[in-house]
Amino acid sequence: MRLAFKLAWSFIIKSYKQSLLIVLTIITGIASVVFVISLASSLDRMVSRFGKDNFPDILVRYLVHGDPYFKVNKEFKEAVLSHDEVEKFNFFFTPGTTILVDADTNLINEDLKTLGFDNFDGFTFFDITNNIVKGTLPTNTNEMIVADHYFEKSNLKLNQNYHATFFSVGRKAEIKIVGTFKPLTYNVHENLAYFVDDTFYQENVEAARLYFRIKDGVDLRDFYNNTLKPLLEEYYPNIDYYEVYWDSEVPYLETIGESQTIFLIVMELFISLVVFLLSSSLLTHALNKKQKTIGTLRALGYQNNYLYLSFFIETIILTLVASLIGIFFSHFGLNVFQTFMTDKEGRALLEVIKSGKLYLNAVLIVSVVVVISSLVTLRKMKNVPLVELIKRS
Repeated sequence: MRLAFKLAWSFIIKSYKQSLLIVLTIITGIASVVFVISLASSLDRMVSRFGKDNFPDILVRYLVHGDPYFKVNKEFKEAVLSHDEVEKFNFFFTPGTTILVDADTNLINEDLKTLGFDNFDGFTFFDITNNIVKGTLPTNTNEMIVADHYFEKSNLKLNQNYHATFFSVGRKAEIKIVGTFKPLTYNVHENLAYFVDDTFYQENVEAARLYFRIKDGVDLRDFYNNTLKPLLEEYYPNIDYYEVYWDSEVPYLETIGESQTIFLIVMELFISLVVFLLSSSLLTHALNKKQKTIGTLRALGYQNNYLYLSFFIETIILTLVASLIGIFFSHFGLNVFQTFMTDKEGRALLEVIKSGKLYLNAVLIVSVVVVISSLVTLRKMKNVPLVELIKRS
């Protein structure tokens, strides 16, 4: 075995040009697979984040307009949050279209879409806290934070009092705007506003919707049917309601996911085919260059299996070296790509996925292809008679 390693190293050194080309082929293959898998994983993460930015994982709402609604129930909330699978839960007050009237000038601003929470944890539900543009988050009931584009378009003022009319519930309230935020993705052009309703805070109001944020990796439908539904039946036995899952709110996301999977498979097959053809061609050329050496060694009594073991070891050594270099350059390339996928404010437009599992998968795919191409090439050369090798040399 030691002699086989020495012979493999001598082949690498004597045919350094072919060895270098094989290494470059493997590096390119690994880098391509890493980029394709990383991009597909990043887009999948972006789709998932898109859902979490704009929708609750599970929404439960009353079946028809009218009584009874879901009453704010602390015991129900504590029971829900006692489950480790639940990340966040809030009662949502949904007054719908709202008109704001300036308390000083009586100027009217229309078409505001408002959502109220049962407590101040609601502001973290859609990541509002990380997207504040002006002012601050509300810290008192009936303080409101509105979409920045609506704030500018309507010439609203911070810390100004407004008379709010919530048409869908026939209710009025005194509101103070204390901040603005940038709506995310799907709701980027919506005239959104969020606040903690005072009657909600006092638990005297009934909620139209229940918003659940579930931790990653939990099957939403199983968790609802096995855990949330029994709780709802226990605490709200006389209410007709139905559940909505975030992925069903945007049905084309499923098509995007399927298209992504098909694209990933096709690209991996294409890259594997290219690596196979290139490596086979280079290995065949390298073996042809060594035919004189092979013929001489066989004439001296070296068995075929021993010689081809040396060539196989040579391939393994080149693959290992190329894999290490490929991982380094792939990681460096993904870091560079991440810098280009960042906006002026330093926020990532696309979170580029980088992980040891990603690199390992890419190395395994390319290495298996190279090893197969090596075995196929060696099998062809193994059947060449000694006399023919001497003639070719």
